[in-house]
Amino acid sequence: MKKRGYSLIEVLIGLAILAIIATVFMQALGVGILGAYRDSQMNKALHLAQSQMEYIKSQPYDDESPYGYIKLDDLPAGFTIDISTNQIGTISMNETQQITVIVDYDENRTVTVEGYKTNR
Repeated sequence: MKKRGYSLIEVLIGLAILAIIATVFMQALGVGILGAYRDSQMNKALHLAQSQMEYIKSQPYDDESPYGYIKLDDLPAGFTIDISTNQIGTISMNETQQITVIVDYDENRTVTVEGYKTNR
């Protein structure tokens, strides 16, 4: 007796294997897209924090109100910036501030950049 094609069982097994492979591929694709999105968001937050730090360093030294540094505007949706300063030493001896810029994004993710500003 000659075999002239595939039986129904062989076709169903082949389709089941193909479905399993397609499912694994789609899950891997989803994880890859999520990872790329998170990386993109983190890079945006890091760029905003570094830009804010450079903007603060370009502003005049403010020893009367160190918390009065101007924040960047036109932030992308979902991003917020918080600035804190800490006076290092006494103002008369060492006019140096430690500046911390924190960018919050994606609900509970943050990027922190620290730097120093001196009165020149």
